[in-house]
Amino acid sequence: MELSTRFAHIHGKPPDFLASAESILARLHDLNIGEVGQRFITALNDASCVFADPSVFSAGHSQVQQSAAAVYTPFIYDPLNIEARKQRTSGSLHPFVNGIQVNNAKCSLEATVSIFHEGDHGLSWNSAAILHASGFNGERSDIPPIVLCPQDWIKMVLATEAKAFATQAWLSNLAENIEPTFKAACQANPVTPMQFQELRRKAPDLKAALIQAANIALHHKHNPAQERHRVSFGNYYAGNALDTYDLCPKLEKPEGLVFVRMQPEDLVAAGEILGMNIFDDSNFSVVKNWQKFMTPELKERLTTMNERLGIKDSSRLPAFREALAEKGLTPEKFLQISRGEGHSPIATCPIVELAVA
Repeated sequence: MELSTRFAHIHGKPPDFLASAESILARLHDLNIGEVGQRFITALNDASCVFADPSVFSAGHSQVQQSAAAVYTPFIYDPLNIEARKQRTSGSLHPFVNGIQVNNAKCSLEATVSIFHEGDHGLSWNSAAILHASGFNGERSDIPPIVLCPQDWIKMVLATEAKAFATQAWLSNLAENIEPTFKAACQANPVTPMQFQELRRKAPDLKAALIQAANIALHHKHNPAQERHRVSFGNYYAGNALDTYDLCPKLEKPEGLVFVRMQPEDLVAAGEILGMNIFDDSNFSVVKNWQKFMTPELKERLTTMNERLGIKDSSRLPAFREALAEKGLTPEKFLQISRGEGHSPIATCPIVELAVA
């Protein structure tokens, strides 16, 4: 199945850059593991990732993210319009879409780089139950009200962003080898293709290079053009995690929610990059060093949020698996239920058509 056949839209046809991205991916070859691009396409399709016009999933969110080439959206939500959110899910509030919102205004190569990054998110969310312990995961009777605590939400965001940047650097490096003009689209990457090539040359193997890329990505300066407001990617995403958490629909009425801790084995399920898991390696340092990305302002915001939610000590919260066990669930079963057991809510949405390539 081609990526463009998974484009959900209200008007028009899949944007041209989806075909361009697919063409580049189909030609990506790694000397050690073979046809990596085709494997990436297959993995995206197996994960039922949907590429969509921004208006499909969340009008409010897409307005915030309109400057981005692509944005990953695991769950349908609209913080500005709850009724619209209900209509988009046919009233069922079954929200998991594993969607990548694409900005038609961006150039094909820039969009392709974003698809490398956002596609990695789609694979993580399709594989890891802990990522579904989310305040955006609908108001559903079949899902227990288990939500990752704010502190571990920040850790999760930092880890998954670091991993996505590592995947982006690796695939961009391969793409630059077959498309020389690709270099111009990667200059803002926290780890450029050339830097990744150097990491790989010095590393004992590809997995080690990916871990190193993930570890250094969040230390790169974000938005360097605005000198007065330069912060690291890690600072940016820690703040973004708190901003996003504060928009969780479930937090509108936090009574009855079970806030949980994330343990290392929970996150490992999200760490695979086409057969290599970077979260199961002690050299991956993003999570254990998460506080380095917390500015005094962010620490104060986290404290205030915990107080508002009645969390006095995150370390005393139940572990994710403990909370599931009390409900008679395993992480695997929880994930299966959250994903809809193969049922895509997009298919039931009356305002969306699936384009045929």
